[in-house]
Amino acid sequence: MFKIIGLVLLLLTANCQLRSAFAVSPGDVVINEIMWMGNTAYSNDEWIELRNMTKTDINIDGWDITKWNSADKEELMLTVPAGKIIPAEGYFLIAHYSSSNSSSTLNIEPDFVKPSITLSNSNLQIKLYGGKWDNGAILVDIAGDSGVPLAGDNSKKYSMERIDPPGDGTNFASWQTAMTAINWDATATEKGTPKAANSKDIIPPGSVPDLSASTGLNTGEIDLTWTAPAEDNSEGGTVASYDLRYATMAFSEIAWNQPWVYQFSLNGIIPKKPGEKETLTISGLDAGATYYFAIKSQDEVSQVSPIDVQSAQSNQACARAQVKFTARITEVSFASAVDWVELYNYGDTALDISHFMLTDLDGTTDTAFAELPVTLPPGKYAVVYWDEAGIDETNVAGDLNGNGVIDLYVSDTSLSATDDQIVLMSAASGGQFVDTICWANQSGGFSPGEENDLLLLSGQGMWKLGGAGPSEADCVNSKDITVDQSFGRLTATAVDNNDSSDWKLFKLPTPGKDNPELVPPKVTLLFDPPPPFTTGRIKVSLNIEAGNLIGKEPQISYFWGLEPAQPLSLIGADKAWVGELTIPAHSEERNIIFQYTVEDIAQNITVGEVTALGLAQELPSEQPAGDDKDPGNPAVEYKIRITEVAFAASIDWVELYNYGETAVDIADFMLTDLDGIDTKIADQKTTLAPGKYAIVYWDDAGIDETDAAGDFNNNGFIDLYVSDTSLSATDDQIVLMSAASGGQFVDAACWSTGLGEFSSGEDKDIRLLADNKQWIIAGGTVTKSDCWSDTNKITSEQAIGRLNPTAPDTDSKNDWHLFKLPTPGQDNPSLLPPIITLLFDPEPPFKAGQIKISLHIGTLNSITAAPEISFNEGVGDFQNITLSGADKTWQGVFEISQNEAERNVSFKYKVSDQAKNSTEQEIMYLGLAYVPPEYGERMYCFPNPWAMNSGQNLKFSNLGVDESTIKIFTLHGELVKMLTGQGDAYWDGTNENGEKVAAGIYVYCLGNAQCVKKGKIAILK
Repeated sequence: MFKIIGLVLLLLTANCQLRSAFAVSPGDVVINEIMWMGNTAYSNDEWIELRNMTKTDINIDGWDITKWNSADKEELMLTVPAGKIIPAEGYFLIAHYSSSNSSSTLNIEPDFVKPSITLSNSNLQIKLYGGKWDNGAILVDIAGDSGVPLAGDNSKKYSMERIDPPGDGTNFASWQTAMTAINWDATATEKGTPKAANSKDIIPPGSVPDLSASTGLNTGEIDLTWTAPAEDNSEGGTVASYDLRYATMAFSEIAWNQPWVYQFSLNGIIPKKPGEKETLTISGLDAGATYYFAIKSQDEVSQVSPIDVQSAQSNQACARAQVKFTARITEVSFASAVDWVELYNYGDTALDISHFMLTDLDGTTDTAFAELPVTLPPGKYAVVYWDEAGIDETNVAGDLNGNGVIDLYVSDTSLSATDDQIVLMSAASGGQFVDTICWANQSGGFSPGEENDLLLLSGQGMWKLGGAGPSEADCVNSKDITVDQSFGRLTATAVDNNDSSDWKLFKLPTPGKDNPELVPPKVTLLFDPPPPFTTGRIKVSLNIEAGNLIGKEPQISYFWGLEPAQPLSLIGADKAWVGELTIPAHSEERNIIFQYTVEDIAQNITVGEVTALGLAQELPSEQPAGDDKDPGNPAVEYKIRITEVAFAASIDWVELYNYGETAVDIADFMLTDLDGIDTKIADQKTTLAPGKYAIVYWDDAGIDETDAAGDFNNNGFIDLYVSDTSLSATDDQIVLMSAASGGQFVDAACWSTGLGEFSSGEDKDIRLLADNKQWIIAGGTVTKSDCWSDTNKITSEQAIGRLNPTAPDTDSKNDWHLFKLPTPGQDNPSLLPPIITLLFDPEPPFKAGQIKISLHIGTLNSITAAPEISFNEGVGDFQNITLSGADKTWQGVFEISQNEAERNVSFKYKVSDQAKNSTEQEIMYLGLAYVPPEYGERMYCFPNPWAMNSGQNLKFSNLGVDESTIKIFTLHGELVKMLTGQGDAYWDGTNENGEKVAAGIYVYCLGNAQCVKKGKIAILK
């Protein structure tokens, strides 16, 4: 008996060892079904179903399941505990709740209940590992692509089921939305098949509702578009494939398999999700022939939709294959003495344009350009004049006179300068429309005839209409055009939008030449030596950035303050001009303003103004000025100066400054407005050090800083307090005198409204200052205009002061300036407004996308608050740009929206400094039309079908300008090969291991992050 028991234990042990040692491979267990949205009442009622794809039990003890989190990182969701086995070909259910929980709608008990089952509705990806996910375990299966779930219905609460066979779990084609309900509570409305076989498809796919066909871009091409139908009509899901057929006569369901019907060899493309737009270009058709197309959709169990040709929204369409002519109307002059139209060959080969004709659809007879061939080479122009007197250049070479332009002359009624259209047609291709332009003066509606003309253009796909019917607003606005101006395309090779956004008004017509740019010149002024300027010769350079030549000599002038502007003579040519000026000797700091005007040949004009600082020029020592003049007592020289006066503040105060090299005791000084009642500044010795300030307040309540050292509170200046009558805020003067030197005058300041004459008392005061060489009187009579005469501009808590306390003293009003920001005891701020430089990354012209902007601020003061800046793209309101930074450098980011038309981008900014100087300006830059990349839109593979043994590789062409990725899959979604390329890419028929693939049908997917184009490849041996 013991032997038997031992044998049984031995067998059981051996069986367990075989089970646990089972060598798992990717795909042996798959994530078979996901209830990622929860049930109708409880969003946490989520679960995951695993399926054993083998015929052997698999022990999943210690396996990890991870998920993709909101931070775009993989993280552990759960570890399967010990003792968990998935039976052969069986299921394993992991749920957030047990079936007995009131929040669950399942009526079957999960194999493992784990509250950490939380699934994303927006970035779903689940990975199953055969062990520790972060310790080299085998990745057994993946579900989802870290984006929105690939199937399932959140509103109805239908699960996401794996299609059988499972295929690639990151491909939406491997999943379906559940259509049946198994193992749910009797009252549940959810659908899904937990621990049961997935739904079987019994519903045929929906018909394509809106197939449309239009003339393609190249010769023999037709473009098809349609909306992807649902795999199970209203139940959702993606169809498995399309069956596209075409013929030269109309379709019916009976005619679907007739011999005259052609089947597109690759059955179209890999279908997109329901409601998304499908596009396909059919090439190799007979140019000029009319073709009919019909399409059926097919699901994964080969059920096929009808073509439904009788419905209002048909999946049958027809179009004529185009004969491609690479000619374009690039400029039209209908306001000149002789009307003319410019044509351009934007193709790669020469084009015979003799069979072309220009018509304004007026019903009159139009004739072809010439009876003999007229060859228009690639990249060249031809100009057609409404003047039959000219001699056409018609020969196989074209351009007989060698001027780079072919001149042709036609006889027809002139073009209307108000409302008209011009159409380029080919008489050799059944009257095929090639290009067109429509213009109107926007004065009202079209006449019925003009409406019909525009409807005809729209029907031919040559011109877009903005609304239900044609209106003048659909055409180019011609109301502003004047004599000998024209309309043209800014770039002859730009994308053609077939509407008014393609066209610009040109003040300078250029028949037979590239059209000029409409961007005004950008002007930079450079100075040698650079500012601040002192006396001497200054070299001024104008550096001009412009897309066009400069049409005339730039104009520039300069002036000092209120002086008249003086022209500056320039020498140079086109983009570089230089002039020189002489800075005269001056005794005060003041601004120099330069004004310039630059015009290019297209009459784009830039007007600008630049302000630079001119510093005071020190005069030679043998010519003393200001305080260095004889004060009347040669033995005493006080280098003390009044540098700031506040007479509009709540408490009047005067700032003194020691501009000498030695300390001065200022206790015996007194400040007087010559009213006869004055006291000394201090009773005790008060030392004012060189380069330091003292402030005297009209407030006897303060405590003077009076000692041998001064500045008790260490704030950098001395505070003194006197009791006297307040200073007048309109007309007054203040005088610094020394009581110790017999009343010697040291310095003075005088201010007034500037209106009228002084009273006799004030008149005597100013004359007294003049006699003591402290103030200059301009004329024989003392007037208020002799003083600093802008007191009418000063407001509360402002002050007047010297811009530079060490500058020469002219003893006149020219030394004084209004300061919005008083600075008692500190150097006075600069009065120059900030100079702003805007830098962009990437630089203008702007295209759609994110732009980094930098504000660099040139100023002698600090910036007290963040600059204000906003932008406008030509539509709507200005939008603010948030800036970050400090003081002189600020940065921000703004978004240029995608736009079809070229338009200007305007910026408004305001910058204020601590002295309340502000700079406000609006600057305009060019925002180029957004040109959608050709990436994926015109990509094709050739040859297809491809014979692998033909000796040539399969070529993918027209990938785009950036490096692109192409993934090649089997029909079951297994990745075979990944290619990268720029422009073109090639496949030699091998997989990632370098092995030749088998013959059959493969699927390609073009796109880096997602597929922008899909298709099938047939490989033959």
